[in-house]
Amino acid sequence: MSNKICGKCNSSNPASNKFCEKCGSNLDSASTSTTTVASKPAKNNKAISIAGFVCSLVGLLSCGLTSLVGLILSIVGLSSSKKRGEKDGLALAGIIISAISLVIIFIVIIGLVASYSSSKEITAPAPSTSPAPTTKQKNNEKYSLIESNISSESNEFSTYIEGRIKNNQNKELSYIQVTFSIYDADGNTIGTCIDNQNTLDAYGTWKFKAICIEDVSNVSRYELKEITGW
Repeated sequence: MSNKICGKCNSSNPASNKFCEKCGSNLDSASTSTTTVASKPAKNNKAISIAGFVCSLVGLLSCGLTSLVGLILSIVGLSSSKKRGEKDGLALAGIIISAISLVIIFIVIIGLVASYSSSKEITAPAPSTSPAPTTKQKNNEKYSLIESNISSESNEFSTYIEGRIKNNQNKELSYIQVTFSIYDADGNTIGTCIDNQNTLDAYGTWKFKAICIEDVSNVSRYELKEITGW
């Protein structure tokens, strides 16, 4: 822009001034000269963009160690370039590379967590053709499960659980029923074995054989669920 130079004191004044700011002389007199001071062009500094691109590239090659830093620097560099009205390919490339690196890292972390969780799962033992009885004896005031086991009569069509139950009451029962659940090696319920009969003497013992339609080779364990009677 053009400034006015005072002819008396040689001071520089804004072009809009009519009198010198230093000595008060009339700047419009013939003794006043005009000079032009060129504005300095904005410095085109892309150091941040370059640093962001380098960090992004290093992050991609080093498992993402510097990807986040590269992303931040690239965004700052691109924003600065846009304010100057300039294009910044390095900053844009840094943003893309950093984003790809961070996505890859996220996928790898998810995979590692899933793999770790799977390794912590308890592996159930493989089922045997003659599973040992694993049911717990359940006693109460009315009935007692004296013994139980998988019958040798079990086959590929049916599983039998046999044993004895005692009536602990001083009264005859007109009906009694026993119920077992059977499980596979993964702990899933795969069937229900039931047996019942009419009448059981006071303090009497019932020899039962509960049946369920399931291949015995699929049975890993069984559990007493309920004894009912009246």
